[in-house]
Amino acid sequence: MRIREIRNVPINYLAIPIKDRWNPIIVLFTNHKIEISGYISVSDSCTQSIDSSLPRALLRYLRNFLNALSSELNIDLCYRLRITFDKEIKDLRSSLYVSISQSLLDHVLKSAGGKIDPVDMVKSLSTIDRLINIKSQYIEALRLAFVLNKSLIFRRIDEYIELKDPIVIAKLNIKKVYKIKDPQNFILQGDLGDLLTKLIGYSIINIAHDLLERKYRDFIEKVNYVNRFWSVIYGLPVTKKHYIYDEWGRVILADLIYENLNF
Repeated sequence: MRIREIRNVPINYLAIPIKDRWNPIIVLFTNHKIEISGYISVSDSCTQSIDSSLPRALLRYLRNFLNALSSELNIDLCYRLRITFDKEIKDLRSSLYVSISQSLLDHVLKSAGGKIDPVDMVKSLSTIDRLINIKSQYIEALRLAFVLNKSLIFRRIDEYIELKDPIVIAKLNIKKVYKIKDPQNFILQGDLGDLLTKLIGYSIINIAHDLLERKYRDFIEKVNYVNRFWSVIYGLPVTKKHYIYDEWGRVILADLIYENLNF
């Protein structure tokens, strides 16, 4: 049985993490596909299995999520799932985790005749995430975009802004995956760190305004400049390709083709 076919997968398109600091995030969608089939139900005698080529670490997160969901709802969730996805997004682990886990919770609620406000849904999901030690504004941003089915600008301590008629990523060609650690960089310390954080934040806000005003040529040019912060902070190569932060210390380098980017 098909549980859900997902054709709008959220991506943290523009987000540069700096430890203990909060900057805006721009979330856009790609129309690559994820398909979830099988069953998930409440039962006393259980089968729990996921058949998928997802990375082992991501499968573990999904199982932990379902276990925590069972505990929070005080039920025994049984499932036999098959998950397939377009190979182009196989390395976007945070996007896959959010899209799949959220779809499974939505299916459980609908099966029980329940309904929940989108913002409350994100709060509930974030509670479950924290139970399995996922405490991230980048996951929260993806969750909110997915539940609303809207591209948006997000910052944990501020209101989000929906992007009307946003650009869509039609094709994503991943070139490399980098593992990063918290940088020991003097420019992140003290007043210099504060200034750099503000510079990145204001740059992303400025780019977001270009998106809102459909100034797409300016948008692309400025995104290329902001991507250079990855080199300044984390020592990644300067490139005209695009960097995507993927949570869990992972940064994706990719070529992007946009569906509706008209200059």
